[in-house]
Amino acid sequence: MSAPSGSKRTWTDQDRPPQESRPVPGPGSKPVQGAKKWLYSVLRRLQEAARRCAGVQGAKKWLYSVLGCLFVALAALGVALPGIPTTPFLILASYFFVRSSPRMHRKLLASRTFGPILRDWERHRALRPRVKRFAILASATLIALSLAFGGLPWFARLMVALAGGYGIWFVSRLPVVPDSEGA
Repeated sequence: MSAPSGSKRTWTDQDRPPQESRPVPGPGSKPVQGAKKWLYSVLRRLQEAARRCAGVQGAKKWLYSVLGCLFVALAALGVALPGIPTTPFLILASYFFVRSSPRMHRKLLASRTFGPILRDWERHRALRPRVKRFAILASATLIALSLAFGGLPWFARLMVALAGGYGIWFVSRLPVVPDSEGA
């Protein structure tokens, strides 16, 4: 079937002339046409996956890089200040760097401070037991100190207790990677 001049026409499977079916060597031989169709469908799915995973471009790339740096800075504050969580900010930074700057993502994974937590999260979607214990203990300590010495009105104390309780509950439900698996 020929396309009229001046218009773009793509072939469909119905337009193509029938091809001779030859068996593909191997167990459960199928016609070549079936194998081609399967191969094309696999390649199409791989291309779609590559497009979805491709980095962002233009202003969005710049914005993602800035957000990644911001979340690394907040995670660094979280290391020093027990009230600020480190892991969620690291995961967010990793998310933005994977899409905007693979070089910065590699640096983050290679970091002595942040690397082990991120590698555990990326490989296992879990935390080490000592990281989890420290997060819960530090949060509980900070909540108790805030309630005892914060001089907050009763409703603010209630909000601190509820938010802190939720945070501790959330961290306690995160999966754990056994310490025997290398970091």
